[in-house]
Amino acid sequence: MILALSSLFLYPFLAVLGFWGLGLGLYFLLKHRAERQLREAEHPDSLTSEELLDELRHGFIQRRKVTVRTHTEYLPFLIERIRETIDRGLGDDQVQSLLERIDLHKPGTHQKAMFPIECDGISSDLMLEWIRDSADRIELTIWAMRPVAKAVKKFAAGIPRAIPNRDAANRLQD
Repeated sequence: MILALSSLFLYPFLAVLGFWGLGLGLYFLLKHRAERQLREAEHPDSLTSEELLDELRHGFIQRRKVTVRTHTEYLPFLIERIRETIDRGLGDDQVQSLLERIDLHKPGTHQKAMFPIECDGISSDLMLEWIRDSADRIELTIWAMRPVAKAVKKFAAGIPRAIPNRDAANRLQD
């Protein structure tokens, strides 16, 4: 009788223990496989040289620097020219906010802004830095992808040039 009772509890206990061990083994096996696939995806050893160059071309975009010195009244047209050149980014709200920020900041102070853009299917950042004087003349430096920089340079050649008075601006800071 005791033998019958012990086997009554022993076999289900061993079955539960076996299923638990099997489940634990499957968990570790699947976890190891998933980690290995993730490592291979992050550090592929089998990239061809063409795939690697394509990844570098899209991952590290070289920016060009263009400096525009003009009156602030021409800025909306300049920014619109940038928007015509890019595929995505620099929405209406961002442009409005940027123009208001340029108008509101104190003359003689350096300001910066950066916007994510996409041009010709390549994502990059459009970086702007400017200084404005009290006569609403601005020096705007733009770091952008080659097509954007080229469009800005071409547009800037057609607008009146005005150099901000940096001495007066520096005196205002003191």
